Amino acid sequence: MARLPALIEAIARHDRRGQATIAHIARQVRDEGLIRSSKRGVGAAIMTVKDAATLLLATCGDSSPQGTVAAVHNLRSLVPHPDDPNRDMQREDMPAWMDFLREKVGFADAVERLIANAPAIAEWHEAYMTDWEQPTSGVSEAEFSMQWMVVKSAAAGGSFRPGYARALRVVSYVPGLAAEIHLGRPWKRLEEVEAFHEHYAPAEAWSEPPNAGDASAQTDCLITIEVGLPTLLALHAAVNDLPPPESTS
Repeated sequence: MARLPALIEAIARHDRRGQATIAHIARQVRDEGLIRSSKRGVGAAIMTVKDAATLLLATCGDSSPQGTVAAVHNLRSLVPHPDDPNRDMQREDMPAWMDFLREKVGFADAVERLIANAPAIAEWHEAYMTDWEQPTSGVSEAEFSMQWMVVKSAAAGGSFRPGYARALRVVSYVPGLAAEIHLGRPWKRLEEVEAFHEHYAPAEAWSEPPNAGDASAQTDCLITIEVGLPTLLALHAAVNDLPPPESTS
């Protein structure tokens, strides 16, 4: 089983903030008891998939290490909409390999399941991206517009793949205000069977009418932190003492 430095290295490999910052975040969540350790010392704790998910929540929850502990608590409180018939019906139609996503769970549990099943997601991802990059014709104007956005986003990203150009996205709205998980094209949500799209928010948010809050207190300047398949694969490998995976996007 992995130790905490292996998880730190796995995330830092794909995070421009660097290993020193990720290590600082890891110490914060460990000292708060959010990562369980039976022994003292960074190198002594044996890490589980749940610990890997917690560290990922901490690094994605806030852009500042000082806010990561509160962000973990915020992200752990996020849940999907309790009454979404379309989404519930799609869960029933998902293929067998996606059974780990069929149950309606909170964001933190979903992230844990993504890490645990990262190799299966990678197999889906390879086939999905091959199909994605095939030229298509006869599509609607709306889908053509979205395909255009994907191409432009990928071109603008250069050495990285921005959100719209990714097949897998785990998105956090800092500091854990809400979150999203997407496997597949969001604009084809009702068409694709081998896909998963879920939005997460505090339970009370789902019970309030849209825009019911004080408009003057609403956040307009949003910060998001997003991770994709490479980070999930790296954490899966670290937890299971496997060699670092080859780079993918």
